[in-house]
Amino acid sequence: MKKLLIATKNPAKFNDIKSALNDLHLEFINLNDIGIKENVSETGKTFEENAKKKALFYAKKSGLLTLADDGGIEIDALNGDPGVKTRRWIDGKQSSDEQLIKYTIIRMKRYKDRSAQLRAVLCLATPKGKTYQVEGKIKGVIAQKPYKSFKQGFPFDALLYFPDKRKYYYQLKYEEKNPINHRSIALQKIKPILKTITSKEPIRFASLAKRVTLEVADLPVEASAQAG
Repeated sequence: MKKLLIATKNPAKFNDIKSALNDLHLEFINLNDIGIKENVSETGKTFEENAKKKALFYAKKSGLLTLADDGGIEIDALNGDPGVKTRRWIDGKQSSDEQLIKYTIIRMKRYKDRSAQLRAVLCLATPKGKTYQVEGKIKGVIAQKPYKSFKQGFPFDALLYFPDKRKYYYQLKYEEKNPINHRSIALQKIKPILKTITSKEPIRFASLAKRVTLEVADLPVEASAQAG
C-alpha cells in the first residue's frame, strides 16, 4: 500500500484529513510517525506559497508523497486581510484570540460590506518536486458582535456568521460543518489527483493541471445580511 504523508503534528487535523481520504486505499502517516521534528517557517505572502513550501520541504525530507495545507479568514472590505498575517495582524505583533476579535470588530465598524470567507489551500508534492494545488472556501459575513464563546486558537469562528443558517461558524454542529468546511471542500478536490498519482496508470499531467485550476463553487450563503 502506498503512503501519503500528511504534513502535520496535530492529531485532530491528521484524523480529519485521514477520514476524508480513507476511501483511497493509502497508508496515512503524519510527521510524528516518522520522527520529523523540523518546522517550516510560513513566510509566504499567500496561503498558496505557504502550503507549497511546506509540501515540498516535507516531501524531499521524507521521500514520500506529501500533502500540506494553509488557510484562514479573508475579509473583503479589508482587501483580504488578515489572511496569512492572522496572528501578527495587529502592528506585526503576536496577538491573542481576544485581541484579534476586538481588533476585527473595531476595524469593521465603518464598513457596510461585511462579507468574508474561510479559505483553505492544499498542496500535494512528490519527492521529485512536482506539485498540485487546490482550494476550498466558504463564505459568510463578519458579525456586528462576536459569539459569546469560541474554541481557543480559532477566534474567527466567533465572528463568521451565516445569515441563511442564522448561526455563527462556532455554533455549527459537526454534521452541519463537515460537508461545508473549507478544508473538506479542498480535500474533495484533491481526491481525483491523488487517485491518478497513486494508480498504476500513466499520469496525464495536462489533465491534472486542468483539474487543479478549477475553482471551488461558492456555497449558497448570502453575504449581504448582517448579524445583529
